[in-house]
Amino acid sequence: MKSSKVTYQGSKKTKDAPAEFTDTFILKLTEPVFESEVPFSSFYVKRILTRFHEKHPGFSWAFSKDVKDAITVITFRGLPSEDSKKELEAALQWSVKKVLQNRSMNH
Repeated sequence: MKSSKVTYQGSKKTKDAPAEFTDTFILKLTEPVFESEVPFSSFYVKRILTRFHEKHPGFSWAFSKDVKDAITVITFRGLPSEDSKKELEAALQWSVKKVLQNRSMNH
């Protein structure tokens, strides 16, 4: 089974974000996941990303997908702190790990 490691790609300032929300943070998944896979859809998207956006309206995210429509990269904008990056990365690692476990149980 491949690792569910997520790699940090860096951050940069964006011109269109408010001053307090200027970071762009990119996480690359070493194992692509589909947006509909559980717990990625139910935990990471609904509980982590959606609730994070509700608390921080300047926060947004975008998925980059491969030719099979699997998510390979997530780009975050408007992160309020460095701790936010760690929280999002840890939750993503857990979600991807569980997706891979579910896949292996279904095969």
